[in-house]
Amino acid sequence: MGKLRNDKFEAMERGLSSQQNIFKKLSSDNEAGTVASLRVLHELAKRGKPFSDGELVESCMIRVQRRFVQRK
Repeated sequence: MGKLRNDKFEAMERGLSSQQNIFKKLSSDNEAGTVASLRVLHELAKRGKPFSDGELVESCMIRVQRRFVQRK
């Protein structure tokens, strides 16, 4: 009976750890997205350009995309 209980506890512990990792990854992705967004806004403000400046936004988004790819 004790071994069965220990096995069940270990399985539940692994499941909990797996679930926690999902939330950590989501939090990390959200933080990276926020940082990327702020960098784009900073670049726009620094150059005094509106958000409708397609070329600048495109170049910023390409850099953001490269950064996300590097993380994975």
